[in-house]
Amino acid sequence: MTYISIGGQIIFLTKSGATMPYEIKDDTFTIFDNDNKTKETQPDYTGQGKIAGREVKVAGWKKVGQSGKSYVSFKVEDKNNIPF
Repeated sequence: MTYISIGGQIIFLTKSGATMPYEIKDDTFTIFDNDNKTKETQPDYTGQGKIAGREVKVAGWKKVGQSGKSYVSFKVEDKNNIPF
């Protein structure tokens, strides 16, 4: 199944071409590779989620710690830029 984002809302496309809206459940996130990344400072992953009923934007960067171990650092912001 593939997906498209319309107005910040994720819509999945089935093999038959039918659309299926995706509802984000509370306290969950959906993360995708950032295919639009043009600068090193932009996130490697972007997505959306919901925390306690509030819609949020999620961004993630691939990093390597001092020990050499890889990890992902995430930033979570309110979708409407309202402070938590």
